[in-house]
Amino acid sequence: MPDYTEGISYRTGICALSGLGAGAAIGLVQGIRAARKNPRIAASTKLTLNMALNNAGHLSARVSGHMGALALAYSICKNVAANQRKVVDIKNDAIGLGGAVFLVNLAKGFRWAAVAGAATGAIAGFILKPLNDLARRKPI
Repeated sequence: MPDYTEGISYRTGICALSGLGAGAAIGLVQGIRAARKNPRIAASTKLTLNMALNNAGHLSARVSGHMGALALAYSICKNVAANQRKVVDIKNDAIGLGGAVFLVNLAKGFRWAAVAGAATGAIAGFILKPLNDLARRKPI
């Protein structure tokens, strides 16, 4: 069995870092667009840049936090599935994704979260199974 804490740390860090970059890029574009709409800010390059960077900073922190939390929930659910099933295979990924979506949507209500988690896990299973089979197929 692989080291679980290493996978949790790796996935959470990679997703948080990716969210930081993606949020900053999207926030920068949104900040520039918002600055151009305001004639007083658009007249000054310093104010436009300030607004763009402020927006990038706020959005990057939010997106990074959300993606890191989702990766943490996915990693924990995947590790619990692997530990309970005593098998490391592609089904653990589908169970982990379904569990993460369940945990994220739990604030909307238990029934909604259960349906969303089950549907996401099933869809992930249907998508990941053929990909796993293709990756394991040996050339002739």
